[in-house]
Parts: sequence; structure tokens; C-alpha cells
Amino acid sequence: MAKFKFLLISNGNVEDNLILAGFKEMASPGNPFRLLAEEQIALLTLKTQDIDTAVDKLKSILEDAELTDTMRQRVSQLLMSLGVDPSSL
Repeated sequence: MAKFKFLLISNGNVEDNLILAGFKEMASPGNPFRLLAEEQIALLTLKTQDIDTAVDKLKSILEDAELTDTMRQRVSQLLMSLGVDPSSL
């Protein structure tokens, strides 16, 4: 949890590629913060204007068996803001 929080608060103070690398490391199978890290990866990808890659990442989160209702709602709202209907997935 400490690493996840560190990466979150480092945003803006550390280069995005280093933060992205940290979240990618946390997104490995078995990590309890995997889906939260995946969500942050999608947000950082949006920051680089790579909308298609971010949408693909968000779609993969919605398909994950470990997805919580709260995260489903958050990811669905983000997809809707990007013009993607999450109910069609």
C-alpha cells in the first residue's frame, strides 16, 4: 500500500514514465493492488493522449473477475466520459 500511495502522490513531481513503470510492476498477477494499478496506468495513458490504449485498458479492467462494484462504476463512468458505452462490452 505504501508504494501505491507513493506513486499517487509523486504524480507531477516524478517523471510519468517512472510512475508508469511503478504501476506496471504493481499490476502483476497476485498483487492485491493490481486493479488499482491498472486503473492508474489507464489514467496515465490518457494523459499522453493515447485514448485507444487507455480505453482498451479500461475495458480489460471491466472484464476482470476480481473487479469490485465501486471500481466497475468508476471505470464505467470514465469510459462514458470518453464516449464509450460500457454496457455494450
